[in-house]
Amino acid sequence: AIFTPDGKEVLTASQGRTARLWNAVTGECVRTFEGHRSLVRSAVIALDGKTMITASQDQTAKLWCVATGKCLHTLEGHREAVRVAVFSPTGKQALTASADSTTRLWNVADGELLVVLRGHSHGVFAAAFSPDGDQVLTASGNGLVKLWAKDTGECLVSFEGHHDAVRSVAFSPDGREVRAWSAATGACARTLSGHGGQVLSVACSQAG
Repeated sequence: AIFTPDGKEVLTASQGRTARLWNAVTGECVRTFEGHRSLVRSAVIALDGKTMITASQDQTAKLWCVATGKCLHTLEGHREAVRVAVFSPTGKQALTASADSTTRLWNVADGELLVVLRGHSHGVFAAAFSPDGDQVLTASGNGLVKLWAKDTGECLVSFEGHHDAVRSVAFSPDGREVRAWSAATGACARTLSGHGGQVLSVACSQAG
């Protein structure tokens, strides 16, 4: 579950094939987004609060109007489950990451496919835009993380060192570090040790 950009509502994705928007104060369900044929793995709202994207086990992602609950576009092309979908900083583009080992870049206004990022040999678990929106970071089931040029689909750097699936990635606010890696060189800048089990999510402070 995540808060909407204004913090007034909460968005949830469900195994019941829906996403729901809830009033954060009263707990009332404000809107239900229906249309997927299988469980919804993730849901997120663009920073302007007007558009939402969902990723589903049914191999599609969907763009929605938050105000009406209407499906604007269905993003088709992945051959396996779509694990996560995220908006660019401007909200004009979106990424979908799939178990089919690809990540796809879409135009939000019309649902057009722009670029397919190919290079992972395992399913992609996570994807993120750089703060300036020019680069994309992806993480896969074999522990490999890749940095891409968004517009060309060229792989710029591969980050190696994890021994199992990487399930979450994040840029530092200045875009210079990724988790504990240097985005410029691909070198491991820092290893944070001490976990006794799986690490499933990461984030950076705004101060970097």
